[in-house]
Amino acid sequence: MGDVQYTLNKNNHIVAVNQSFINFARDNDWNFDSQVLINSPLSQYIDGEETKLLTELLISRVRASGLGVSLPFRCDSADKRRYLTMTITPVTNGLLSFNNCLTKQEPRGRIDFLKDHRLDAGHPDMICMCSWCNQFKMSSKLWVEVEEAIDRLYLFSNRYKGHRISHGLCPECKDVMLKSAGGE
Repeated sequence: MGDVQYTLNKNNHIVAVNQSFINFARDNDWNFDSQVLINSPLSQYIDGEETKLLTELLISRVRASGLGVSLPFRCDSADKRRYLTMTITPVTNGLLSFNNCLTKQEPRGRIDFLKDHRLDAGHPDMICMCSWCNQFKMSSKLWVEVEEAIDRLYLFSNRYKGHRISHGLCPECKDVMLKSAGGE
C-alpha cells in the first residue's frame, strides 16, 4: 500500500486524491463515486461528532500556525490491523495536504461486523468504538481491542442484534488529539 493522500481546499472540501486513496477505498469496500468525492466536505466521511470536532480543531491549528502535524491512528480492514501515521501539511492558498502512511500491519481473522453498522450517537442500542485506535468502550475507564470486545460483548450473538456502533475517542487518543490541536 502506497501513501494515501488527499488535499483539502480552504472550505475543507476534498479537491484531490491519489491512486492509493482510490485503491485503499476499494480494498475496504467503501461505496463511493470518486467524481462525487471531489468537492465534497471531509466531515461527511468522518464518523462521530467528537472526532469531527477534533479533526476541525487540528485543521484550524495547522492553518493558523502554518506548521504541519503528525498523528498515529488505526484503520483496520476486515482481516488486518493497520497502524498509520497521518500528516497534515499546509500547502498554499489555504490548501492542506493529508498523507497517511502505513507504519505496521498485522493479519487477523476476518471481522465483518464493522461494515455498515454505524449510527449517530444517542441511539439507545449503541456500542462505542474509538475512531482513532479502534478500541471498544467497556466502561467509562476501560477500552479494549476489537477481538476482546467481540468475546466480552458477545457481538455476534442474538444479544447484540440491532445494536449499532458509534464513534468517539478513547481517553488516550483524545489526549493525543487535543495536544496536537493545541487544546491542552
